[in-house]
Amino acid sequence: MPTTEAFRPPDEADFPQLLDSALATREIAEALRRADGDPDAGQLRADALRSVAAIAAAAEQEYLSL
Repeated sequence: MPTTEAFRPPDEADFPQLLDSALATREIAEALRRADGDPDAGQLRADALRSVAAIAAAAEQEYLSL
């Protein structure tokens, strides 16, 4: 069973790149523009990197329900 402590090593290594790709999408960029820079993409990235364990736990629950 996957751990909820963090992503598995291969996934953990890919997380920053995938996060950057997600933050660069048109939908996210538009949402950030509407938020007038609070938060900005850098703040969201930093928060996500600090929250890897919580994100991994949420992803695990999603994948288990498939």
